[in-house]
Amino acid sequence: MNKMIRRGVLSGMLLSVAILGACTPPAPPTAVPWKFQGTKVTVNSSQDETCVFGVCVNTHDEPYLMNVNFSVKIGVAGSAQTWVSGGHGNGYNDLGAGQSTTSAGGWQGTANFSPAPLDIADLLNSANHLEVFGSYTWAMEEDTVGIGPAASGTANILKDALNQTLALGSIPSDLGILLDLILDNIGSAFGILAGNIPLFGLGDDVMGGGLYLGIAAKGDLGALLDGAIGSASIPNINIPVPVPPDITTGGIYTMTGAKSFNATWSCCGGTHSYTLTEGPA
Repeated sequence: MNKMIRRGVLSGMLLSVAILGACTPPAPPTAVPWKFQGTKVTVNSSQDETCVFGVCVNTHDEPYLMNVNFSVKIGVAGSAQTWVSGGHGNGYNDLGAGQSTTSAGGWQGTANFSPAPLDIADLLNSANHLEVFGSYTWAMEEDTVGIGPAASGTANILKDALNQTLALGSIPSDLGILLDLILDNIGSAFGILAGNIPLFGLGDDVMGGGLYLGIAAKGDLGALLDGAIGSASIPNINIPVPVPPDITTGGIYTMTGAKSFNATWSCCGGTHSYTLTEGPA
């Protein structure tokens, strides 16, 4: 039903713009600095806490976010890029149960992007390719050893997977199936990822994972996709090894404005909650 609603809202828009705007081709799209990051973290219960006969020690955690980031242009072979932001050494020091922080720092895992957003009329130019970008977010608790190599290895596999899916696709003439096409291909890419992950060594504790997906759309195209996003969601994706984490939450956004997401991850005796925000850099 959700797909039918999205298709009904968007169907035929590209044809309409082609008729109305044939005499006034739009200016080439330009890159816009954009970012995604954590803006608040709360330790609901301490993952490090150990209690014996009512005596508790290690009652404070060192939470941080690590993002495996990506960008890919639909229909441009080999266009996928991936990189990691955040990592070991950035844990926010000594947050006890019930405590929060909104102070800026490396714990935020800030990801910087520079996509060139498109409007509906921009799609009439075959030289323009809609970009999909985002972050595979790992909620972490810092211990002694980091797991940066696991994140880098995941990024490399994800790059290959995106090049096998979205980079080989095309923008449909019926924009009603655009969001479905993107989500189906992202699901396929992460399916490829899950099937090729080696057993990485363990280090810092991984509380959980999320997928936050951006679409470089503005104007009427962004507004139409925003309406469709209201009935869409990121599916849970099981990763059959401890690291990288399962995807249990997430969100979708365009470049029409800033947006915030709330996420809570529980693992290994503790629970951490985050507010994450995307928007102009």
